[in-house]
Amino acid sequence: MAEAARAGPDSSGCAEENARLKTKLAKAEAIIEVQGRVHALLEELSKSADSDQPET
Repeated sequence: MAEAARAGPDSSGCAEENARLKTKLAKAEAIIEVQGRVHALLEELSKSADSDQPET
């Protein structure tokens, strides 16, 4: 009987929120991955710029 009470009308709201949060998590993970790539590229550019400057 307790199981039936848990699967009541509130469960569809939980499923919708779960789906929304999964989408939000996937977007956040994609952003973090892109930020990591940008960081790596900027680091390489910085190293390249440092090695291109003449010693004084």
